[in-house]
Amino acid sequence: MEIISPLIQPTIKNLIAERAQETILPTDLPGLVSWYDASDDSSITTIGGRVSQWSDKSGNGWHLTQSTSTLRPLKANRRLFFDNGVSPGTFTYLENLSFGGLSNLNSFTIIMLCYATSYAVPRQNQVAIGMSQAGANLICGLSDIDAIFFFKADVASVTPPPSTTTPQVYVAWRDRPGNQHRCELDAQSNTVAATDTGFSSSTVNFFMSNNTLSGSFLGYMYQVIIYDRPLTPAELSDLRAFLNSKR
Repeated sequence: MEIISPLIQPTIKNLIAERAQETILPTDLPGLVSWYDASDDSSITTIGGRVSQWSDKSGNGWHLTQSTSTLRPLKANRRLFFDNGVSPGTFTYLENLSFGGLSNLNSFTIIMLCYATSYAVPRQNQVAIGMSQAGANLICGLSDIDAIFFFKADVASVTPPPSTTTPQVYVAWRDRPGNQHRCELDAQSNTVAATDTGFSSSTVNFFMSNNTLSGSFLGYMYQVIIYDRPLTPAELSDLRAFLNSKR
């Protein structure tokens, strides 16, 4: 039997402890579709302080853009500010109108680090992430009734309610073969059986915030990560740790 020197044992223990404390990156997990990271200034293009492009860091090229200067969100420290309704009638959003990362056959996980600063009319139900095509819509959002929602039918009431001052981790999770949906806020989970039409093709219109004032997102977006499969509880825990480091 090989005996490990007492001098080496502490070093091995230290390496194990350091490994356990390492933060996993979104790119370390398989199935990554897109990753938007506001803490990485090199991934954000601004004109006059407003964001014209938020680049996808997954390597898949699903960048979000806004060509109209008055519709661009603001760049803030480690986050984007969607200042919808701050000026009367204004709204800001980013889009990719040929987003091809998801299809009707895919299950997926969408994870966001964000918070809405207000739920005042007309934004009682705010769209943080939306995907659409003819006959199908996917909406991940926040509500003024102390809830979050994924598809409009899947409402998860949470206590305490979503914060309007502090970023929180939101998860929208779908296991399409098992027809299970999950809404989650800072690890408070609500899993329900639900039916949705799904997407008829692999290309959808992708919106961050909404392209109308009604229902637009008013608040700060720090991170958005999308996978083409439902993540395991252990993987979600690892990503929460990563996102917590970005608050």
